[in-house]
Amino acid sequence: MALLTQGPALLSWQAWNNDEPNPASSLVLRLQALHQAAWGTALPTQTIGVPPAQSSPLPGASAQPAPTGSAAQLPRHYSPTAYQTLLDCPYRFFARSVLGIRELDEADEALDKSDYGNALHRILKAFHDSRPPLERDAALARLNAVSATEFAALPAWTAAAWRSKWDKIQPAYLDAWLAHASAGWRYESGETDFAVPYPIAGLGEVTLHGRVDRVDAKDGTRYVIDYKTSAAQSLRKKLKAPDEAVQLPFYAWLCDAAAAYLPVNEAPIVPLELDGEPDVEAISRRLPDLLEAIAAGARLPAHGIDGVCAYCEARGLCRKGMWHE
Repeated sequence: MALLTQGPALLSWQAWNNDEPNPASSLVLRLQALHQAAWGTALPTQTIGVPPAQSSPLPGASAQPAPTGSAAQLPRHYSPTAYQTLLDCPYRFFARSVLGIRELDEADEALDKSDYGNALHRILKAFHDSRPPLERDAALARLNAVSATEFAALPAWTAAAWRSKWDKIQPAYLDAWLAHASAGWRYESGETDFAVPYPIAGLGEVTLHGRVDRVDAKDGTRYVIDYKTSAAQSLRKKLKAPDEAVQLPFYAWLCDAAAAYLPVNEAPIVPLELDGEPDVEAISRRLPDLLEAIAAGARLPAHGIDGVCAYCEARGLCRKGMWHE
């Protein structure tokens, strides 16, 4: 699109693949249809071997964007995901939270890792809500039954492969749960919303909130658990920099509780708690400070960090790869 808007352009493609016709891209066909509808003629064609009638300038490089957002544009609710997005790339936060842009879901029958993770969250909530017995064999039978019901409801043919993976991990999950229970912790709730109202200069009152996968309780204290299907090694790396990977400290602050990741990706399953004693309040209150600065006109630049950009739905907007050096 950037090329076509610069001036005259010549489009070419391999029209035949061996003895089979090879049509142009659907985007080119759509452009043909638009031209026919608007001007009553097809796009002009050019004889093979004839050079373009005139040269066209290349599109100029894009500047690294750094927009601003007014207080009126900023949301009034912020989750750990929004906070993490703001730290990873302010421009991505701008696209998501200020412009409200979301990537369209793909119509795909295959069950991917994200779908698998969502299924496990539903399974574990249903399992704990049923108040299973603290006896391993009976609890395993209960977890198997809940899992079978959940996976049977999934239409994807790949559900069988994910179910097989989860079957191997269930005993390890029960071992971790029973070890936690033997220390006196009891399940309180699952998929629980916590929220804290917070006044911000120039923005008014906002709500800092999060949904916690599992909350256990003992003697008036809480322990929050965040299920993860990622590898334990990557989670340990996050725990070494809690001021950069803010989800877990944010949950700990919201719930006034101890907090741990629980990797349900492979056996054995061991809770991964926050290293040392990070200042979860300072980490969490940095978000209101950042929002105050944004409301006052601070820019939201695109950081261009490769590890973030690889999974960013806004990369086509920021035009990374076309910035001036």
